[in-house]
Amino acid sequence: MQVAIKNFMGIEKASLDVSKIALVCGTNHQGKTSLCRAVSAALSGETLPLNLKKGDAGMLVRSGSAKGEVEVTTADGSALVTWPKAERHTEGTPPYASRYATGAVFYTDLTAKQAVDTLTDLMDAAPTQDDLREALSEFKPKVIGAVWESIDRDGWDLAHTRATDKGKEYKTQWRMITKSNYGTKVAESWVPDKWDDNLAEKSAEALETHITACRAELEDGIAKQAVAGDEIERLQEAASKRNGAERGNTEKLAIILNIEEELESITTERAELPAVNDKDPMHCPHCNEPVVIDPIFKTGTTLKKAEKIDKKEQDKRGLDIASFDGRIENAKDRLNRVKTDLAQHVKDLI
Repeated sequence: MQVAIKNFMGIEKASLDVSKIALVCGTNHQGKTSLCRAVSAALSGETLPLNLKKGDAGMLVRSGSAKGEVEVTTADGSALVTWPKAERHTEGTPPYASRYATGAVFYTDLTAKQAVDTLTDLMDAAPTQDDLREALSEFKPKVIGAVWESIDRDGWDLAHTRATDKGKEYKTQWRMITKSNYGTKVAESWVPDKWDDNLAEKSAEALETHITACRAELEDGIAKQAVAGDEIERLQEAASKRNGAERGNTEKLAIILNIEEELESITTERAELPAVNDKDPMHCPHCNEPVVIDPIFKTGTTLKKAEKIDKKEQDKRGLDIASFDGRIENAKDRLNRVKTDLAQHVKDLI
């Protein structure tokens, strides 16, 4: 493999005949890094090292020169990169090595998500629609098709986030209607209040027919009572206002449920924080280990393991606890305001 470099970074001119494994050595500032980056650009196509923007590519051209380039040639083809355009041109079957093999990017520098995406791509391990169909074999093809459409459009992570958010929304609606937390077993056995088992044997058409008959009977009863038109209008207006108020109350109930969930989550996280006080420890009656009492803002106290910590760690823990206690106080304040508002609305309805 032949490598030819001109006016790239610290190299004025170099022409090398190298094997697939080559040792580059020399004293400091003799162009080792410049050589490796030039070859990396030609092999991987990553023409802008060091996270440079294309507008800054001129920084890669040796001082005093208008153009820099590197060309790597094998018996099968070649790859040429020129700067400051930072463009790669190839002929035949060009030599290639991945950005990781050339050192343009180090796997250890990737974030967890980038590492997963990289390995998935390199191993061709991305799940297919057939994999999804096999994993969700108990679901109908229409459901699987809709799930795959979401994944194909948004990607796995965003599709999962949206599905999770939609699940939380449905669970909130479930709690508003049933006054209980959602669970698979609960959902399988739940029935509305005043449920009649005979209704399960009736078809939807039969129930709709019955409802239509009841409405007709109701309208007939209203007609027989000879309610004046202006009285009907007044009653309808009052009913409309009441319905609006009830909708507002339903929205407030949803807000209360969300704040209660938030408060429960914050309180749980707060209880798991390590104690900041390491003075006057007591001994646990069960394990005889030293413990301290950790008061949680307007909630209660917990026992925490006593630890010897320095002033810096005490300050850090104190700030963390103060932050969580502030969030708890804020959530309780918001919850009380909404509950007070809801109580007033209910009172107005009565």
